[in-house]
Amino acid sequence: MGVGTTNLGVVFIHGLFSSEKTWDPLARLLESDEELASVTVTRFGYASPRLRRFRPDRRTADYNDLAERLKAFLHYEAAEYDRLVLGPV
Repeated sequence: MGVGTTNLGVVFIHGLFSSEKTWDPLARLLESDEELASVTVTRFGYASPRLRRFRPDRRTADYNDLAERLKAFLHYEAAEYDRLVLGPV
């Protein structure tokens, strides 16, 4: 089954100690594939400190807060898609 004319959205979600830029190479690859022309790549980003050294005084994002932000993101930013795929979390 191909993608066809379906308006498919792919939302990439980075992990802790990373950023949405993590997905740039894969997003460019998907966007350059002619067979995936109906696929739109978007990224859900949130503040996450880079892991350079362990800092117990640095607060990471609260999971419940992130879940609510993702819910709002999907409702407002991804509502236009016929189908939606959430990428690695």
